[in-house]
Amino acid sequence: MDQEEALSLIRPIVGSIDENVEVHVTQTGEEWSRNIFRVYLLKWGIPTVLQVTLEDIDNARPDDTELRARLEEGIQHIREQREWKVIVHGTIGMVQPLLFGLAVERGLSAEPSSGRPDWASGEPHVASFRINKRGAEGLSDSLGRIAMRDLPHERAQLTFTRTVGGKLPPEERQAQFVEFHNKFIDRLVEEDFLEKPPPPKEFIGFWHP
Repeated sequence: MDQEEALSLIRPIVGSIDENVEVHVTQTGEEWSRNIFRVYLLKWGIPTVLQVTLEDIDNARPDDTELRARLEEGIQHIREQREWKVIVHGTIGMVQPLLFGLAVERGLSAEPSSGRPDWASGEPHVASFRINKRGAEGLSDSLGRIAMRDLPHERAQLTFTRTVGGKLPPEERQAQFVEFHNKFIDRLVEEDFLEKPPPPKEFIGFWHP
């Protein structure tokens, strides 16, 4: 079985789970000798990869239950990579200047996406900002969004969400937002708003190309 035949069997399964996920199948010489295929799944410019064996694919005919479950897990992995949450020691008012300062340093802008923070009596303080990149023609493109919500005891929850659509190629947009997220986390650690996070755990059988 070659890559094209493997793709022809895997693509319909992926399409039945989520028709907006791109799928590609590759195989190196060493993988060919071991009857292994590498399956790339891509959505919103976010990739993940899993290995499947020739036996996995053969078993998918006529019963695709096991392979389908693995592909569903890979697609779910992409969805979970679109958004991250972190709780910091500090209020929105304390961490906002770091966000604005870093955006300027990176040649970006942090613009309110909900008009202004909601300071209604009895409601938690919340704010939301788009991280925008200005293109050559002066048009802005959103890389992602950062939502902030104050918590008790001078803490705040930050939610980072990657933008689905935009003018930049998806892979470029996602890479730039991930880089900004990582730099902002580093800045929060430097200023003692956040303890240094442990290395992220990868899903067994999945990795980023």
